[in-house]
Amino acid sequence: PGCDPCGVASRMSTGTLRGQRKRESVGAMASLLEASLLSHAGEDPRLTILDAGCGTGSLLLPLAALFPNARFVGIDAKAGSLERLMTRAAQAGLNSSSRVVAWHGKIEEYSGPCDCVLSLHACGGASDAALRLASDRGVPFAISPCCIGKLRRGPASEWLQELLQELCQAEATDDPTRPKASTGKLFALLAAWADSEHVTIPAGSRGGVTAEGDAAAATAAHRRERCKLLVEYDRLIAKEERNQASEGSADRHADRILRITGRAMESSSQVEVLTGNGMGNAILG
Repeated sequence: PGCDPCGVASRMSTGTLRGQRKRESVGAMASLLEASLLSHAGEDPRLTILDAGCGTGSLLLPLAALFPNARFVGIDAKAGSLERLMTRAAQAGLNSSSRVVAWHGKIEEYSGPCDCVLSLHACGGASDAALRLASDRGVPFAISPCCIGKLRRGPASEWLQELLQELCQAEATDDPTRPKASTGKLFALLAAWADSEHVTIPAGSRGGVTAEGDAAAATAAHRRERCKLLVEYDRLIAKEERNQASEGSADRHADRILRITGRAMESSSQVEVLTGNGMGNAILG
């Protein structure tokens, strides 16, 4: 019970939609880990699994309870969150033999052992850092981003950069009197639409008050989904572009975007999980 993510805060308590979403997300990550990595590692895998942006342990502690033969390292920039993580681990009896370890600092600065990178709802650029860490180490990863609207970096990949540049040029040609758009501004618009917390739904579209409202809500939801996928593909393609530059080849089919399913997740906009380097293959197979 001490590892249940519903025990982290009252707003996530048992019976709440937010709490059930977190449980379903953790269950999905556990399934990925079991099917793709731990089931092939033998009885005593001695693997070190990183939780990048771990917070107080909503993901790390349930996984540590489920997989007693693995070692889990929680990385976070907030010392207070890590202190609470270790308190919860001690109360659950999970901090013996260094099975649960806290590492304070930026994700990109971690230099310790790493056999797999997981990340559940690391805000904004923290998900980018988790993906970069997994890419640099060449290890399996499962990353479910959030707070896409906070991204201010512009396109991560040359692929999306070129697409947005073409759009800017087309707009300038169609109407020379319009203010010039930039790839940075267009990416910020994509990121805002990809994040439900940064989008204003058209008036009358909430709750299905009218047929017009329903149609507006459906259009907004479809646009949000398309923008979210563009941003997530941008992350993965940027990773492969870096690999191609350093290794001379790239396989864009090796990485995938999976979706978490579950009753509570049906109303969530944070269902995508970026996977690669072998993670997720067993689920799809």
